[in-house]
Amino acid sequence: MKRKFISIFTLFILVPIFSMNVFAAEESAQKQLVAIAAQAQPPTHIILDTDMSTDTDDLIAVRQCQQYAQEGLISFDALMLSDENTLYQGRTAAEGILDSYGFPNVMVGTSTNPNIETNLPYWGWLSSQKSVGHSCDTAVRQYRKLLSSGGTYGIIVIGYFDNIWNLIKSQPDDISNETGMQLIAEHAKFFDICGIGRGFK
Repeated sequence: MKRKFISIFTLFILVPIFSMNVFAAEESAQKQLVAIAAQAQPPTHIILDTDMSTDTDDLIAVRQCQQYAQEGLISFDALMLSDENTLYQGRTAAEGILDSYGFPNVMVGTSTNPNIETNLPYWGWLSSQKSVGHSCDTAVRQYRKLLSSGGTYGIIVIGYFDNIWNLIKSQPDDISNETGMQLIAEHAKFFDICGIGRGFK
């Protein structure tokens, strides 16, 4: 009986330890594969366009981009806001979440719709994390700056379509002598869209 008890006790001790070791080995192998993939090809330049408004999906998307950038899989270049500007603290909240995780060089583009920004309770705390001054301008101007810089960009839209629609309609200006459609055709590597239809008219 004593031996049986010792065997059962040993089983309960060793199995979790073994499982933890297997999990750790798998996690290590995954990190190695990620490192190999990152070295095999240059990271894709990403622009994230989000309303960052009433749901958590927007903040999660920002964190996913930050994580993939830290792993070397992407270059997180810009955060475009389709709802936020300076009416409340939307822009500074966006800068805060970028700064708190070590992304001071990500450009921030703000909405040109002055009256739709939501005043959310957590924006004050996020704004308090802001530590540097980001490159900030309207989203359309930030898009035009990036797309006319010569590189190619993957554009992920998880909010409203206002910024993209305004970019499509944009005409030659002090940034570029090309229209928004020309810039998109030449420099947008892909669009990944999971949003809702406000913006197209």
